[in-house]
Amino acid sequence: MADIVENPEKKADRPPLPRHIIVNILKRLPVKSLIQFQSVCKDWKNLIKSQSFIEIHLHHSSHQNSSLILGWQHSRSFQMQVGLLNHNVQLLEVQTSPLINWIFAKIFGSSNGLLCVRIAGDNVGPRPILLWNPAIRDQVRKVRVRPRTSIDSEGEDYILGFGFSPVDNDYKIVRIKIPNYQLVVSPMEVYSLNSGSWKEVEFVNSKGMTIRCLRNVTVNGVMFWIGGKQEVNDDYTLLSFDLSKEEWTMIPMPDLSICDKKKLVVYENKLAVATGIVGEDKSYLIHLWVMEEDACGVGWIWTKIFTSRPCPYMFDPLTIWRNEIVFKPFNQIQNDVPGSILYLLNLTTNKFQRVALRSSSFNRINIEVFNYVESLVSVGNNINGEGL
Repeated sequence: MADIVENPEKKADRPPLPRHIIVNILKRLPVKSLIQFQSVCKDWKNLIKSQSFIEIHLHHSSHQNSSLILGWQHSRSFQMQVGLLNHNVQLLEVQTSPLINWIFAKIFGSSNGLLCVRIAGDNVGPRPILLWNPAIRDQVRKVRVRPRTSIDSEGEDYILGFGFSPVDNDYKIVRIKIPNYQLVVSPMEVYSLNSGSWKEVEFVNSKGMTIRCLRNVTVNGVMFWIGGKQEVNDDYTLLSFDLSKEEWTMIPMPDLSICDKKKLVVYENKLAVATGIVGEDKSYLIHLWVMEEDACGVGWIWTKIFTSRPCPYMFDPLTIWRNEIVFKPFNQIQNDVPGSILYLLNLTTNKFQRVALRSSSFNRINIEVFNYVESLVSVGNNINGEGL
């Protein structure tokens, strides 16, 4: 019988695996394992912490392991709870960082594994903002909002947006004042994670535009909101802000005047809008419009690429995950489930899937849902500290 014990001398003579094979193996692993593997040797630590590997791992995770991140306030303690809906449509608990008091916190943005969270203030100054990588639980950056600027006035609130600028390779927070609680676009500030500082940006609102939907999306470094003229209720215009150029643009939208619900989403890396419409026969239908540049590259065209079969309920569209539109119902009594319910509408089969999110801590009204991918992206060198 052959000796199955390997000769140590032969093992020592064996050449190491080529670097590209090591990278190909490691990029498939979860962040928790990669953090542990940094202690294997110095070469592995340097590799895993390198910007090139972080980008390779992010690219692989984005295409293979995309998830949904859910945030809600506990029904009794009002502490922010976070859950992850994985590729098997199972809800997993996500531990928040013990370094932060998460009472009355709210997620308002997700990009490449980083979450942007707004937490309750102390009524003395503007509410702090957090940048947090939940895959690395204790990696939190507290962004201090400058207390004395033209943005801040007593009794006024502000709109927040968060996104990634590939041109600058930078993550940015956009903060827009809401004068007297009117959603009018006005002077704003942009926070750069690379510089760790805020910058004021002027917007001349000559056409009296107002932001109608607080939730925004970012596509290819451009942040979008649904807006319109303040005095016209059924007029809708797309407001876009280029994070690199720091320029505003207004883009016409398709006719959405008869929509009950509308939400900006991202479809195949393009801006899209999902709408809920009551049909002529009183049935409720979901339409998906996608925006693309025209043939000359100087304008934009909207194309309706999908219409659903009649829906079982009236839905509030949230996002697109994989090849499905994600919704929460807004007129359904959910007495059969101790938690909340999401619906997934498959864009290929035109079929609905009901997902029961069983948790006694759910606050069904305030649940937020964002696309999420686990990553090694860092919140910056000043971790657990305050931005300037």
